[in-house]
Amino acid sequence: MHLADITRSTGYTREHIRRILRAHGIEGDR
Repeated sequence: MHLADITRSTGYTREHIRRILRAHGIEGDR
């Protein structure tokens, strides 16, 4: 599943995705 698909399916914003990634232990801060 790509982030683009997730955003289109759930409608989450990039901020929400960052929180989810952090929750999974993945830091996508660049």
